[in-house]
Amino acid sequence: MKWILALWFVIATIAILGVGGTSQSPFDPSLKLAQQSMSLQYEQTLLASLPVSTPVILGESVTTKHAEPTRTTLYHITQGGCFCEWLVRKHRDNLTQWSEVKGVANIDVKLQDYPQLSAMIPSTPAIVAVDEWGKVIYLGPYARGRGCIAGSGQVDEYLQRWYQLSQAQKHSHQPIIETDASGCYCAT
Repeated sequence: MKWILALWFVIATIAILGVGGTSQSPFDPSLKLAQQSMSLQYEQTLLASLPVSTPVILGESVTTKHAEPTRTTLYHITQGGCFCEWLVRKHRDNLTQWSEVKGVANIDVKLQDYPQLSAMIPSTPAIVAVDEWGKVIYLGPYARGRGCIAGSGQVDEYLQRWYQLSQAQKHSHQPIIETDASGCYCAT
């Protein structure tokens, strides 16, 4: 009986390491995001490429291209068919719950529906956080590391720190554009 348990443990460990190892890749493999983000117009172009959030009623967000930003919004960027997007679901759900408690809108964005945005996002799953004044807070992956299945990541820390500062009426912040992450991502 012990040898069956030991054999199962070895096979499970090899399978987990195999899946995690094959899904390890850089978030910005060709440095597309790193290069584009150096442009003075990058933030404006990025924001113009995203759908704009409108007032939310009872946690339901409405998307329209012509509304002015009225609240902080998290844009959850996917391309579909990416195994890594499935792996990050729990982390994404936790982040969505946190944001809804804080009054932050959530919008799902499929890259194929926004070709200009597709040229600016190097990999998915990705997240773009924009404050109520239309300034980027964070752009990058949800997490880094093997499998990216952590319950939290750098994005959580950045958003929580930003939220604390915004509550203290300190609205000035530098956008965090994460280009140097490695984990489970699908190149766009």
